[in-house]
Order: sequence, then structure tokens, then C-alpha cells
Amino acid sequence: MVDYVNGPVTTSLQELTLRNSMTQDVAAIDMMALVQAEATRRGLVGTPYEKLPILSARSPLTTSAVTVPAGPVSVRQLSSLYVYDNNVLVAVKVNGKQVVTFLEWVASFYNGVSTPGPHARNSLVRSGVSAQWFLQHIYGLQYDVDLTKPVGQRIVNPRFDGKPLDPAMEFVLASDNYVIGGGGNPPVVSTAPVVYDPLASIQELITQWAAEQDVLDASRFHTVDWRLVAGGEPITFTN
Repeated sequence: MVDYVNGPVTTSLQELTLRNSMTQDVAAIDMMALVQAEATRRGLVGTPYEKLPILSARSPLTTSAVTVPAGPVSVRQLSSLYVYDNNVLVAVKVNGKQVVTFLEWVASFYNGVSTPGPHARNSLVRSGVSAQWFLQHIYGLQYDVDLTKPVGQRIVNPRFDGKPLDPAMEFVLASDNYVIGGGGNPPVVSTAPVVYDPLASIQELITQWAAEQDVLDASRFHTVDWRLVAGGEPITFTN
């Protein structure tokens, strides 16, 4: 068992880190969200939902700046990026309007600002609310989070496939059993119809996916699709 968790399963061409992942779009979160999306896509084949576009919500789950250096990557290192081995994949059906409602809930875990900064990163995240569990940024959409706006009005210019998000368009949203089960009291997802519930450990899915890749190349799965902004200007940071 020790040899298994410490042995290399793949090689990463870039560092994968959760550093700053609550305040910016990082490759490590995109990788884990992609794994959720691909597993859901495979699981929906042959169901009435197989042709729906898939979005994937992922949070860092930790406030630690966990970092996997470029080079050989072990099971232990992958597990450090996704720390809960008992969290399982769950996917629900939602529409564009509901996705924005969910993202407005996510955006409520940030403190408001009046200028683009620079700001200390930890000053932007509400303290005492375990925000690392609930900052479920959505892979597959593009949007800004405007922290000059009041809670409930912060999601700006949401887009899907480069076009304005259609409120009526239907999606499958993949996440984990904690948030979809009501952890943090999120809107929409805890009452949305479940379309895929394989009882599959997300941590294990990440390891299996990584082992199937020739290399982990962030350029294949990471783009900056969401930003924290102030009145349309990107927020800058002191650290």
C-alpha cells in the first residue's frame, strides 16, 4: 500500500497548485472539474441526458496552498489536491437561470470591495464560513464576479461556448455529494433532479484519470474562464 500511494502514476509538465484557488482560476481546480465532467459524460451514455452539455462545479476544499511540482506525480500527491476520500460524484439537471442563481450563492462568500485594489487575497474571502468548501466555481462557463455589486447581483456576463448564457438552456451540473446534498445550504442544486449518482469517489476518479494520461499538460485543460472584478476592472492582489 505504501509503495502504491508513493509510486508515480503520471508526469505533470507544470506545477499543479491550490495556491490562490479561492480568488483566481487555477489549473488544479480545472483538472479536477474536468475529471468530474468526463466521468459524468461517460455515465450518461444511453440515458435521456446524454446530449445535454455538462458543467462541473469544483471548490478547493482546503485553505492550504497544496502544490504538486512538475515532474512525476504519485497517488499521494493527487490525493493531496482532493483531500476527502469519502466525497462522491453527483450530477443534477439545471437550466441557465438556475446556474446563475447557484453562482450568486458562491459569490456571496466574498467580501465586497469598492476599488480594483490591490487587495490582500484573504481579505476578499469571508472568514468563519468554511468558504473553501463552497466556492464552487463552474468549469464550462465564462463569467465575472463583480465584488462592487451587492450580494445576489454579482455574476456578470455569464457565457456558454462564447455566447450569452440562455436562462432556459438545460445542462447537467456535476459536483459532489456534500454540496448537492445541501452542505452550506446552497440554492437550486439540493432540490434539482439527480441524473447521475454512481457512488464513485472523486479522489479515485482523479487518480484513475491521471493514470490514463500520457502526461498532465495544463495547456490541454486550463483556461481562465472566471475572474474577480471591480466595476469591470480585474481585481489585483498584494500577495
